Amino acid sequence: KTKTPYLIPKWILNGDRKIKAQFLRFFFNFEGSVPNKKVDRPCSWQMSLHVCKSPELLGNCVEFLEQIISILNEFDINCSGIGITNSANKIGKNPIVHFSIDNQKSIVNFYKHIGFYSEEKTCALRECVYQIAKLGRILSEELSDKLVETKERFGTDRKLVSEINTLTTS
Repeated sequence: KTKTPYLIPKWILNGDRKIKAQFLRFFFNFEGSVPNKKVDRPCSWQMSLHVCKSPELLGNCVEFLEQIISILNEFDINCSGIGITNSANKIGKNPIVHFSIDNQKSIVNFYKHIGFYSEEKTCALRECVYQIAKLGRILSEELSDKLVETKERFGTDRKLVSEINTLTTS
């Protein structure tokens, strides 16, 4: 894989969501990491994808990962920018091209729409989503829509908070 150029086949890129989800599930099952805690905070998680590529094929690898990110975006899964870690200074090592998913909502959407084939990775992802549901700040769509609607009535966050404070301190 490190010395062969490749992109996502057009039949997958132009396929329906089910085909794209199956492709992503397969690819992440072998190349993606399970969610790991980023720092010592109760609900800060990160999933990542790393691909090694020979230096002369870095452009192809970046284009391939841009295709992956584009499909993930269709499932409302946001990713970091693509980074390149140069490990070529070690004998036999190729540069590593990578990106991460570290937004709580995106990790939950990955669980809902993509997932893993591996039971071990699925369990780790499920545990992460459980922790996000328990400790995270993701609102249900209904509650989120109501907050946006209420905010629009008051115009700004500050006016909304002021009104809530007035109503709750009376």
